[in-house]
Amino acid sequence: ATARIYQGHHARPLPRAIYAPYAPIRQPQAPAAPQAPATPTALPAPLALGRLQAFPDGAGLDADSLLLATAAAGFAFLVYNSVIRYKASVLTRVENWDPDGEAAKAERSSSPLMVITDVDDTLKSSGGVQLAGIDLGGVDVQYRRGDFYPGVFQFMLELALHGSQGGPPLPVAVLTARARELILFLELSDSHKLCRAFRTAGKAAGHEDWGIRDVLYGSIQEWIVQNRKPWRKVENFAILASQAAPGTRQYVFVGDTGEYDRKAGEDMLKRYPSLMRGLFLHVVGREEADLQVPPDSDIDGIPVVHFRTYVGAARKAVEQG
Repeated sequence: ATARIYQGHHARPLPRAIYAPYAPIRQPQAPAAPQAPATPTALPAPLALGRLQAFPDGAGLDADSLLLATAAAGFAFLVYNSVIRYKASVLTRVENWDPDGEAAKAERSSSPLMVITDVDDTLKSSGGVQLAGIDLGGVDVQYRRGDFYPGVFQFMLELALHGSQGGPPLPVAVLTARARELILFLELSDSHKLCRAFRTAGKAAGHEDWGIRDVLYGSIQEWIVQNRKPWRKVENFAILASQAAPGTRQYVFVGDTGEYDRKAGEDMLKRYPSLMRGLFLHVVGREEADLQVPPDSDIDGIPVVHFRTYVGAARKAVEQG
């Protein structure tokens, strides 16, 4: 025992002369019979990281792989937990939001107008680029990828000014399907050329502070399951609108006919008719048949307007008052 304690505190083994008196007396033993190799047993997924202990023959993960897998699992848990906490707080706020309360109704007739917009094929052309048959942002082939549509920034500024009641125009809000998990690569930061173009249009009209303020992103889930895109945009609109004091603003949504913006916009009009002033849809497509402008309509008296150019959109906006 003394020898074992000594060895536990010293890197070098005891000298043979010191160790010998304390060494246990071992009786000779017959050689052990050979054993069949251990058969790995199936483990549930949560125990997969314990394969080193589960397989006595050493099969499974080595130490470095185990450390890497553990770190990855920990990171995934943190991300998942943060998303759950974020969604819980957002849903609580939205559930307690009453857009049709009495205070909101009393103020709505004089509420300023906020423009909310999509990005690809609405502000700028996607160029119809695809990867493995999946559209990268949209379907429009009328302009090169990344080109801004003529007149788009001036159109949105005039909409905001129309509802400003003589005050400064409200900033623009963006509802985009871009995945927030990839925000490092897809973020619409202040230095992004799109944000700079909005500010340039505002400054040219004497409104130094006008431009994009709120950007609400989508998720990788919508890249995988495309028909979730309208649901995500409607949810993000509810989050945006619930942050404003009741009755302080109304909204116009500008999207396109290429990727579910029609569905998202119509759902906004149906679910929040007291908040919406109009829906403008930019007609885009790959084929000439896709570029036929559908007839305008309305939902509960709220106009649904289709257009090919932003000059045409401006003309129709005037007609709708």
